[in-house]
Amino acid sequence: MSNQNKKKPVNNYMILGVVALVALGVVAALIISSRPKSDPSQEFGPDPAIPRGITADGLPFLGNEEAPVTMRIYEDLGCHNCREFFQDTEPSILENFIETGKVKLEIYIVAFVNSESLPGAEAAACALDQDKYWEYRDVLFTNQNVVAFSRSNLVTWAEDLGLDRTQFASCYDRATHEQALLAQSQRAVGVGVTATPTTEINGERHVGVISFEAEGTELGMKQILEAAIAEAGG
Repeated sequence: MSNQNKKKPVNNYMILGVVALVALGVVAALIISSRPKSDPSQEFGPDPAIPRGITADGLPFLGNEEAPVTMRIYEDLGCHNCREFFQDTEPSILENFIETGKVKLEIYIVAFVNSESLPGAEAAACALDQDKYWEYRDVLFTNQNVVAFSRSNLVTWAEDLGLDRTQFASCYDRATHEQALLAQSQRAVGVGVTATPTTEINGERHVGVISFEAEGTELGMKQILEAAIAEAGG
């Protein structure tokens, strides 16, 4: 038989090498895509010039403390709809109503949607202890559904925002705020809040993601807030 008709043997080592290179490439891509987004050079949180504080019942707030209208958001930091409202609707509310002193925004944290809810809520509460709640909340929503709210990531994000790492880690590891957050969630359910986001404007509730501008027959947050301000005589 002619040697020309013989098939050259396949080099198994070469195949294994190619497979290994492909596998390494996939792993590297996964690692890069799953890195937590908390670049210290990036600005997180609302304009620092906006007044902020904590209400008498312990809720973080933004805006004029004496504003004619109070808007409370019942939100879960693991909730995808809350993230959508935060990204798509809240910026316009801040610009048009919070920064102008017409509305005070309060956040009522609940933790009952999924496995990310309580870790996110506890970490946010620890950040509030160091006056970085709003910035940390921004980082959590930025990373939601991108990487897990693991202890390692939560502590890294805190450090990247300039929080005291040791103090934050101790607060989180000791579950300092866990019982208070669970009790707060139960109180919310007790008064009828069973879905997030739920917005409460001068006592009137609106459930779900609501656009800033009206859509068809549905009122937008702009119209809802304007009506509340007019009613309050603001």
